Amino acid sequence: MKLKLIGKDNSNYTFYEMSVKDDSFVHFTTKERAKEILEKGKLLMDPPYEKFGIDAVNAVSTTYGSFVPTVTVTHLKGQAVSLIFKTNTEPDYGVAEEVIWKTDVNLIDPKIVSKEKGISLLKGTSEKIDDQDQVLYKKSEIKKIEDHLKKKTAKNVVNAYIKNRNLT
Repeated sequence: MKLKLIGKDNSNYTFYEMSVKDDSFVHFTTKERAKEILEKGKLLMDPPYEKFGIDAVNAVSTTYGSFVPTVTVTHLKGQAVSLIFKTNTEPDYGVAEEVIWKTDVNLIDPKIVSKEKGISLLKGTSEKIDDQDQVLYKKSEIKKIEDHLKKKTAKNVVNAYIKNRNLT
């Protein structure tokens, strides 16, 4: 297993840790944008085109992610494709439908493939997590959760962690 259990709380949240080196990601975008992204060699926090959703860089884990069309592709105008990549840029966190970075993401071995191929990768993930589960990659975030799980009640753990993300 690539995911390592950190702990569970009483609010149906389960926290896992994972090394970014052991994961790869799918970013759904248009064919034109995919070419621009490859030229830059990174997914940009502030790209030169309109972003959708929260103010972050988003992709989906090929280890535990799931395909949720309303999150990943319904906003795209034009021919949708999948950008498959690895990275050494640690995500802030991951959930089943997306992985979040609040910084530019360096791409390692990026490949443009069909949207269908990206969806297929997500339907065949090796590990499954529930919708409310979270995967942490940064040692500092993992330590925060471990410390909170030791000290506080479950509801306080989750509320404190989610409140401190400030993704709006």
